[in-house]
Formats: sequence, structure tokens, C-alpha cells
Amino acid sequence: AEELEVGGSDRDDIYVAALLRDVGELGIDRRVLETPGELTEEQRELVRRHPALGEAIIGALAFLGDAPRIIRAHHERWDGTGYPDHLTEERIPIGARILSVADAFVAMTSERPYRAALRPTEALGLLIAARGGAFDPTVIDAFVLLNSAGALGSLVGPAD
Repeated sequence: AEELEVGGSDRDDIYVAALLRDVGELGIDRRVLETPGELTEEQRELVRRHPALGEAIIGALAFLGDAPRIIRAHHERWDGTGYPDHLTEERIPIGARILSVADAFVAMTSERPYRAALRPTEALGLLIAARGGAFDPTVIDAFVLLNSAGALGSLVGPAD
């Protein structure tokens, strides 16, 4: 497997982006974000604006390094079907590729107005199934390896 290396300032940028990843949702009507069930196409388009809005909101803060760019790209997909820019593969910043896996895992294992939370093992299985489609295969492999080594703590374990 390809090795995934992320240096200190990159880790800091990913950490900040993870904390602020959905700040762009401040520009979206809460009623849309809290809609139970399927969103309309118009509502989906509104929600798809949040990464670019987030980048715009924190982009003026130079001390945040590459975090704004990571936030903009955190809903891009390895296969190019993500948003807002339909980037593919390595064109997606590595921080955004890492954040998208973590964000998807948290989203799947969290209760939502439109569905129950998945068990961590179910979410891990879905991430693996999306390897090479939605997600960078190397990032998925690293996530699985970290989980197997116990480095993710109790996120995904035999007791769930």
C-alpha cells in the first residue's frame, strides 16, 4: 500500500479545518439543514454551498494556513462527483481527503433527523465499500490500519 505522510503544519491545518469544516452552514437557512427526509434539488444546492461559504468566511484569516482550502474541498470525491469544484484524485488537497473520511465516519455514526446512527463497524464497512469512489484508497487503507492497531480508540471495535 502507498504510504500516507502528513507533516506538522499539515496536521495543524487539518485539525483547524476539522473544527471549522461546517462554518459555512451559518449562511444556510437552518430549516433546510434540519429538514427531515429527502431534500429537494434546490435545498441540496443550498447545502452544497457550505464548503465555499466556509472558505470565504475564514479565508481572510491568513494565520489559518491551508485550512480554508481544505474546508472548501472536504466534500470533493476521489471520483470527481463531489462538490463544489468536482476535483478528482490528487487534485483534492490531502487534508481534505483525510477530513472527508473522518467527517463521513462521524456523520454515519451520528443520529440525524432523517435516519438512525449506524454502528461503527457498519460505517467502517461503508467507507471501505466507497474506497476508490468517494474516498482516496490510501486514506481508507490508513484509516483501516489505524483502527486495526487500536489507534482510533474505541471508535470501531468488536464491542459495538
